[in-house]
Amino acid sequence: MGRHVCSMCPFFCHSEGEFLSHLFKYHKHSAKFIVHCTVCGASYRNVKSFKSHLHRKHFCCDYVTDSDEASGYVTDRNDEASGFSACSSTANVTENNDSTRSEGIWMLNLLTKYRVSETAVGDIVESVGNLFDEKLKEVCRNVQQALAAGSSNVDECFNVKLFTGLNTKRQQQKFIETCLPYVKPKPVILGNKLVNRKIGGKLVLTEQQLTGYVVPFLSQLSVVLSMPEVNEVLNSSHASDDFMYDFSDGAYCQTHSFVQSHPGCLLLAIYTDDFEIANPIGSHKKKHKVTAFYWTILNIPAEYRSQLSTIQLLALAKTSHVRKFGFTKLTDDFVQGLQTLWRGFRVDIQERFADTYYGILVAVLADTPAAQALGGFKESVGVCRKPCRTCEISTNELHGSTHEGQFTMRDEEEHRDRVAWLEQQNQHARRYWSMHYGVNGGSFLLDIPGFSITKCLLHDPMHVLLEGVVRVELKAMLRHFVVDRHFFSLHLLNRRITQYDYNDEELKNKPQIIEREQLVQTGAAFSQSAASMRVLINNLPYMIADVIPEDDHHWKTFISLLQICILCFSPIATIDTVSTLKHLIASHNQSFVELYGQQQYVPKLHFLTHLPEQLRLFGPIKNHSCMRFEAKNGFFKLRRWFNFRNIPLSLSVHHQRWMCLQMSDVSGLSHSYLYCGDDVFEGRIASMDECLEWKSALSAILAQEGHIIDDEVSIMLSPRVVIHGLCYAVGSILVVSNDEVPEFMAVKHIAVIEHSKYFLCVRMRVVDFTSHTGTFTVQPSDHTAVITYSDLVYKWPQHVKKLSQNLSLIMQNVDDIWTV
Repeated sequence: MGRHVCSMCPFFCHSEGEFLSHLFKYHKHSAKFIVHCTVCGASYRNVKSFKSHLHRKHFCCDYVTDSDEASGYVTDRNDEASGFSACSSTANVTENNDSTRSEGIWMLNLLTKYRVSETAVGDIVESVGNLFDEKLKEVCRNVQQALAAGSSNVDECFNVKLFTGLNTKRQQQKFIETCLPYVKPKPVILGNKLVNRKIGGKLVLTEQQLTGYVVPFLSQLSVVLSMPEVNEVLNSSHASDDFMYDFSDGAYCQTHSFVQSHPGCLLLAIYTDDFEIANPIGSHKKKHKVTAFYWTILNIPAEYRSQLSTIQLLALAKTSHVRKFGFTKLTDDFVQGLQTLWRGFRVDIQERFADTYYGILVAVLADTPAAQALGGFKESVGVCRKPCRTCEISTNELHGSTHEGQFTMRDEEEHRDRVAWLEQQNQHARRYWSMHYGVNGGSFLLDIPGFSITKCLLHDPMHVLLEGVVRVELKAMLRHFVVDRHFFSLHLLNRRITQYDYNDEELKNKPQIIEREQLVQTGAAFSQSAASMRVLINNLPYMIADVIPEDDHHWKTFISLLQICILCFSPIATIDTVSTLKHLIASHNQSFVELYGQQQYVPKLHFLTHLPEQLRLFGPIKNHSCMRFEAKNGFFKLRRWFNFRNIPLSLSVHHQRWMCLQMSDVSGLSHSYLYCGDDVFEGRIASMDECLEWKSALSAILAQEGHIIDDEVSIMLSPRVVIHGLCYAVGSILVVSNDEVPEFMAVKHIAVIEHSKYFLCVRMRVVDFTSHTGTFTVQPSDHTAVITYSDLVYKWPQHVKKLSQNLSLIMQNVDDIWTV
């Protein structure tokens, strides 16, 4: 008898029927639903798909037991449509039934009047049917109990209604606020403005309050800390090794006196950005622009932190109001919360236990203008003498910056003295010295204990590279190749871009074709998003390297930039990566000025020189990217808004309700808030004898892990699995070690045995490293191996391209492995 473990909570049992009963009763409508088949291990995120899988693959395996029928989840074994029926009372209706017509009109009303999608209508129909089934069972139980007790008043047993106590908007809101982990946004008055209002038939000049909305920081933090998974990851620690994985591995946290005196304290980061809630044109452009503040706990591992549900809302307000009245009132609650965390904040965890938490703000993540504004620096780097918030470089020296050691870094105490001195000057002197220092004035960040404003305003690699340096250099290089040297035509380039064999992940962000005007016109920009730009540069060596001379200096400079991007977007690094990145940036910036001139030099090339030190202080630079925070902005655009009277309130309430759903389950707090399990794609069932090449190694691993070894053991060979957000497929190339030379493995099969995943691999032999494309060339060998997820040094699959009989690899998500 097998052991069935729920992926979404600690429940386990030995009965298939009991497992199904628990699954459908408690998790069917969870925000992050996932179920793993207890026979083959395949995973599904849709109930209907799971039912179909059971019917197709395991209906004859006695998977369905009498307990399933007793629990009401199976009503007809001969149901040809699905094999299962969760809504037995509503499934068998005739086309001529009046109730069917009434239900059809109700569904049509949802589709047309309320503009609900067909998928949503299907979920609503199934959910309402299930609720009706539960109520009908309750009625049957009441009738049976009344008859058994000899009661003559059976009619009262039928007095059962759906949504009792949830009929009105007020009742629904009260339920959400009292029974669920909901934190209500609070209004904050930013300022007042004079408006004309018609009172008694006359226009009267009155004051109107301008408000933003803040989600109380400590209240939301208490809710997050009460989540079972969050407590688990906060109390765990990864094994120390030579690699840096996150902020806690950087020198800043390793040497910060508060962090060292409070082991396990909370490390926090905030982000701010402006976004347009609608897409207006003409005079209405930027009319509904909103400024958002978010925060996140950096102790949560990076693979979970990228989920939108782990990014918490801090405040929302109209951008025009924030520009006029500043950030202070919106961030007062956050500053006070951080001051409380500095002293110690006691949290009651769902009446189970209480604990005192300490914490500090470690990083501010934002694009360049927003980060400058938050720190009190000049937003535009071109209008002041010292444009960088990290160092004292002058505008005239920008084009000569190749490494950080050339210039004096801004000092924390000196910056505070400058701010205090500026506040004492008259208007004329303040304007002059403000331009000289590149400082507007004070900032709320100066009131946060333990925060270094000259170090912790991080440079975002997405904006610096993908939306800055890469765009400028790619345009200049392609113009040189296409217009000046005629190495290839723009038509050839676009044809190769459109016909290139992208993998499944890259297809989501497939690059756009490049117009000639984008190359030749000054100020014209590529129509690529940051994600599609990254896909383009990663694959450009495969697209055009064959038509470029190997001694071309422009191409060598681009390959250096590609290697810089690989290191900056890698989730893993070592202390040696810092020196490698410094060398690459220094040589690249010098070559850029020599090839394209000082007039092409942009300030982001200078910001690039600060990334190696930023890596040393705060860990892998990929974790400093704003890309997932910008995706959070897109969350608000998924819903169509019609009323803009108080849009910050509407947005904040919508977000908090959605966050409440992510944290809740039918049984209480969700156990799948951070991670709901691996995705296992359905494959074919095989026996141990079908894996002869790996049989002995696989048997040894199974024995070590305590599995029963049997030649008849059932193995599912899955074509693809997703583990902690990383997709492994048949044909993926994995890096196992790099002691002397990189060792690569090609995945031939993915075996799933009792929910454990094993990669049946063939070792690859390194043939060559081609500097012209920055790629390794590898060939399969006769050696095989079985490895697991935990065996991988670099857990991220590599970018691979088939070239005749060989495989070509552009190394990604690694440290400077090509220097080995």
